[in-house]
Amino acid sequence: TLGLQTTHDNTEVIHKSDVVFIAVKPHHVSKVTSEIAPILNREQLVVSIALGITIRNIESLLPSKSRVVRVMPNTPAVVRAGASAFAVGSACRDGDAELVKDLLSTVGFAVEVPEVHIDSVTGLSGSGPSYMFAVIEGLADGGVKVGLPRDLALKLAAHTLYGAAKMVLETGSFLC
Repeated sequence: TLGLQTTHDNTEVIHKSDVVFIAVKPHHVSKVTSEIAPILNREQLVVSIALGITIRNIESLLPSKSRVVRVMPNTPAVVRAGASAFAVGSACRDGDAELVKDLLSTVGFAVEVPEVHIDSVTGLSGSGPSYMFAVIEGLADGGVKVGLPRDLALKLAAHTLYGAAKMVLETGSFLC
């Protein structure tokens, strides 16, 4: 077992956590922060993956000097192949960025960036998997049109993108 516990009580999470993730849709952020703000302390690190909500927005909803990190992950994190970028708030301490990078690295690649880049990351690696899925589907459709079985065409297309990505990451080269 992973030693994880779940609860529907946000205040229980605060009482039992050193790192608190705000992982809700943007329109739920103020409700969640209003529940946790009265009991949050400065020893706790708040990590937000709420799309489009800036560090300043989160800080304005929490006690003064709250340690806030903003993260833009992507869906391949579910198979430990994600690409996440994060930015740290002004109240963060030495070691907070490294802690967040270590946590995010368990589900893929993680990099610290200035917050001004987070929205750009959203368009690139946040939305990027959807574009790659479309490329895979298009390649597979082409394979089917020339007679390949669908399951084989999908596997070949997916491995083609995987191999190309691995080549770029390992060699830095875009061989054509």
